[in-house]
Amino acid sequence: MVNRLSRIEGQIKGIKAMVEDDRHCGDVLNQVAAAEKGLRAFGILLAKSHFYSCVEPDIRDGNEELALEFLEIFEQLAK
Repeated sequence: MVNRLSRIEGQIKGIKAMVEDDRHCGDVLNQVAAAEKGLRAFGILLAKSHFYSCVEPDIRDGNEELALEFLEIFEQLAK
């Protein structure tokens, strides 16, 4: 997961450099779209990990608090 974040960080730095260099807007927007996809993919991976390591065990133990919190966060991620 850290590798994915490093890749996204590199994309963001690249976007900043493109803006500073006054690059063509279309090129910058393509990089923005790529960074957004990368961040969304990271969020989904993190959500899956959180679900299986934290939420699912809590549900099995009869506690639904984390499950409800997870659903709220997932709704925000899905927007």
